[in-house]
Amino acid sequence: MADYSQYKRLELPKSNERYVVGVTNKNNLIIDSELHKLDLKNESQDKLFATKTALDHEVIRATDKENEIIKHVNEAIADCIKRNEYETDNIVFSEIFSEI
Repeated sequence: MADYSQYKRLELPKSNERYVVGVTNKNNLIIDSELHKLDLKNESQDKLFATKTALDHEVIRATDKENEIIKHVNEAIADCIKRNEYETDNIVFSEIFSEI
């Protein structure tokens, strides 16, 4: 009886056995099948990796969005400063006229 490999159970002829084409063919079919499984697994994993173009596009999109947010924040700050200056001017103006 032949020995078998640990992982894929390939048939390992004993050293005193003659070369048998059937055993070699069976082992080659097992190896071919396992290599095919690896190829399929690699193909499916390749689809999970982002391409440089996709990553570059995402960086540009995120940067544009952040710039838009910064623009709105700066506009809001400028508006608050204007309102504060207006309110300060009105308070000073009303104090001047209340003294007259």
